[in-house]
Amino acid sequence: MDAKELLERYAAGEKDFSGVDLSAVKLVRAYLPEINLSNANLRGANFVCAELKGANLSGADLSRAALSGATLENADLSRADLTEANLADCILEGADLTEADLSRANLIEAPLINANLTRAILDDALLGSPLLEGANLTGVDLSKARMDVFPYGYEFLDT
Repeated sequence: MDAKELLERYAAGEKDFSGVDLSAVKLVRAYLPEINLSNANLRGANFVCAELKGANLSGADLSRAALSGATLENADLSRADLTEANLADCILEGADLTEADLSRANLIEAPLINANLTRAILDDALLGSPLLEGANLTGVDLSKARMDVFPYGYEFLDT
């Protein structure tokens, strides 16, 4: 499937694209709220400034994807592979990132307010000064993330 076919089918009312292969697809500024791309291959896809509010991207391969400036508010990214993804300036408020792999991802200026990051992997992820108000960080090891400032009250535990 290519970008044109996806956009045409979405415009016709279809929203379930689970498991599709859209690797390296270019969907810059695409308007796709509530789309279901669960378990899809989106490796290297370009979603810069795309509207993906409430999207289901659970289990999707978004490694090396460009998502800067995208709106992923209340999106389901649980178990997604976001390794080396660019999420700079991405709106992730209320997103579910449970068990997502964000290794080496760029999350500079990406608000994670009220996001669920339970057991997310943030090894060498670039967070800068993260906006984590109300975020669930259960089981998250922030000691391997790159941050300018760590959240108030965060304690490093020896393992």
